Amino acid sequence: MSESKTLKVVVIVSPYQLVVNGGEDAGLKKGERVLVYGIGEMIKDPETGENLEQIEIVRGTGKIVHLQGKIATIESDMREERPVTIKRKSGLGAMASVFGETEETEINREDVPFDDPQVGDHIRIIS
Repeated sequence: MSESKTLKVVVIVSPYQLVVNGGEDAGLKKGERVLVYGIGEMIKDPETGENLEQIEIVRGTGKIVHLQGKIATIESDMREERPVTIKRKSGLGAMASVFGETEETEINREDVPFDDPQVGDHIRIIS
């Protein structure tokens, strides 16, 4: 992709999907991973007073899921894993008191939305 144009969020479709101002014409490819971030305040070195950089406020990561000529849709690729313990009683009637309960732990994977995305947030290709 050409580095001459800064990619930015132009539409927030949902907390999970964003549209950016670059597409096939800008060299983007379906499946590429991106970092979505806003630009925060200037950080100064406390000893020298030198302006270091503006802080990047990370909104999350996503993948390009749809391409058009001048725009692309990205979708959050962040997932959260939560262990859930399931207790089951034996179905053996009178024998249930002997065998008791069984426990299983399953991992639930939930989609995580972008963190407060804003129109104008920046996009950086990360892979």
